[in-house]
Amino acid sequence: MPTGPENPLKITMLRRLAAGAMIVAATFGIAASSAHAQAAVRPANDSIFQARMNAGYAATRAGNPLAAAAAFDSATQADPKSANAWISAGYAFMAAKQTANAIARFNSAIQVDPDRDVIRRQLGYLYSGSGDNRNAIAAFYALVSRGKATAQDYLALGNLNALVGQLDSSLKSFKSALDLATQSGDTAVGNAAQKSIANLQVASAANAAGAFVEYYLSPLYQNRFRNYIAFGVGRVGVSGGGRFTPQAYVSLRVTRDSKSVGGLQPVLFADNSLLPALGARIHPLPWLTVFAEAGATYPSVSVTPRNWHRDVRAGLLANVANSKLLTRKPTGLTLISEVYADASWYDRFNRDVIGYAQWRESLRLIQGKAGAIDIFTRAWGSYDSKHDYYNRVVEGGGGVALHLGNVHRVSLFVDAQKGHYLAAPLGTQPAQNYNDFRVMFVT
Repeated sequence: MPTGPENPLKITMLRRLAAGAMIVAATFGIAASSAHAQAAVRPANDSIFQARMNAGYAATRAGNPLAAAAAFDSATQADPKSANAWISAGYAFMAAKQTANAIARFNSAIQVDPDRDVIRRQLGYLYSGSGDNRNAIAAFYALVSRGKATAQDYLALGNLNALVGQLDSSLKSFKSALDLATQSGDTAVGNAAQKSIANLQVASAANAAGAFVEYYLSPLYQNRFRNYIAFGVGRVGVSGGGRFTPQAYVSLRVTRDSKSVGGLQPVLFADNSLLPALGARIHPLPWLTVFAEAGATYPSVSVTPRNWHRDVRAGLLANVANSKLLTRKPTGLTLISEVYADASWYDRFNRDVIGYAQWRESLRLIQGKAGAIDIFTRAWGSYDSKHDYYNRVVEGGGGVALHLGNVHRVSLFVDAQKGHYLAAPLGTQPAQNYNDFRVMFVT
């Protein structure tokens, strides 16, 4: 399904806005900073600071932006509290087409002088130009919260929200852009906002009755059991519009592990089965899904009798994720917090309720267009209303994750865990405490 209105005019307008803002800023921004500097309170080492600033202006006039950036950076060392020095360095790096360095200097300027709304605007366009929609949206929303957003800012915000799939927020931003443009007589922005509103309405109507295809594959190796487990689920369905986004679908689940064997008394390490089903689900909240499925399961190992069995299940799933950039660079260290929980009722397992919850905290060390590398810590636990020994357990540990791609992401998790069964073992059940090493592939 599309994440926003596929409107070439809209995308072109955003790029023109970004390009125009950066060209104007790079041409006139340093001169403007110089004018502000005349009224600024100078530090004790004013002569050193001013000499370095003048060297930056001279390099700018000579058409040498890298030399200008170096000079302005040295001025920030003489007076770290001069927002003008940080801003001048930022514009110089923009002229040198070093976007990440420009972003870092502008962020430093905002920390020194939070009232520089023109720099917040510049950050919004720089972030959007570098593909960092999340930080671009945050920069423009900062202007909105301070009452400084212009019609053009709202137009850019509407485009950005559409690109990340926030269609309701996008529509509100476009309407605000249209209102302000009408008041100011800005026909170019007003016309662009009107066209974007119309395209959003078309896209929303299409999404209201759209089809979807989704899949999830997660083969896993567990050192504790020397076992390989293959798991996959696919769904094909239709989605309705409205508050809860109701969906109906056909699904297929497949599970098979390498150690389970059949026979009159099978030994099973996983639910080795093939399970086609019909299902329905709603989304009361963006992070919450409620579902129900009815189907039949057929064992993938040889058991007696090997028949189809009814499978009815229902439950809810919650998934919340948040990321926080820890450096000024858009590709710098990022802290990612993820919480997942689900609870389901299973008719086939003697009407059992089984629940899982996981918290994972990841530090993203490297990220780029090709993918990312994380180190993470993880805590996980499960609950079983029938007191099944293997489904009442807690675990904790950590590892490394490699993510390839950005849209259809492929991930490899390698981690070590310490676990504890909540009940005392009986008979041949394993000991309460265990160590496990795992490798999991996810797409």
